[in-house]
This record gives sequence, C-alpha cells and structure tokens, in this order.
Amino acid sequence: MRAVRNTVDTGRTVVCTIHQPSIDIFEAFDELFLTKRGGEEIYVGPVGRHSCHLISYFEGVEGVAKIKDGYNPSTWMLEVTSGAQEEILKINFTDVYKKSELYRWFYFKLVNSSDYFFSVRLFNNFNLSIIY
Repeated sequence: MRAVRNTVDTGRTVVCTIHQPSIDIFEAFDELFLTKRGGEEIYVGPVGRHSCHLISYFEGVEGVAKIKDGYNPSTWMLEVTSGAQEEILKINFTDVYKKSELYRWFYFKLVNSSDYFFSVRLFNNFNLSIIY
C-alpha cells in the first residue's frame, strides 16, 4: 500500500479493487466507489480519517446498526449494506444513495469538472464514469 500511496502523492490517479481489507489498508484509501450486486452505486465519496465520512453516511440511514469500537469499517460496511439487510430494513441502498446529499455533491462535481474525467463502457451496457 505504501507504493500505491506514493504513486497517488505524485498526482496520479490509482483505481484499486480490494475485498474486505484490513482496517489499516482500508483507511489508506481517500475515496470509495461502492456498488452492490448488479453494479448499482450505493456510496461514492470520501472515506475520511478513521473512516468517519463513510461511517457517518451509513449510520445516518435509518435502521442501520452502529459500528462497534475497533470493528473493521470495510467489514461493517459490507454487512450493513447486504441484500439481506436491505430486505430486513425494507430499503434499497441505491435509492437511499440517489436521494442523498452525497449523491448530489458527487454528480455536481462530476458535471462541473473539466479535469480528470473519463468514461468507460463496461459489460452489460453499464457505463462507469470516474473522476479524480
């Protein structure tokens, strides 16, 4: 992760895919693009120091269990946003995200950015746009 951070610190963009990293590795990331099964976005935004932005966002969703002290934020995030939790809470995390201030902020930034923007065409006619 030190090599990745050193690359980012030179101004380059690095996109990583990682599954349930340790707390230290997870908190080395600046931003997170989280999708649920099927590729729908449920969080696009900053992780924050000690994952504070991510935790604040999901704990702000009615019914989502608070993270326990010392618990891995990446594990907690996957647990509280699972399909089973959506059924229990009777919510759709994609809808919650699309109605959020975070969503409005991200897409305002995306639309108004002339820097670091590219679009990628993915499988199943799914478009992914990335900035930063």
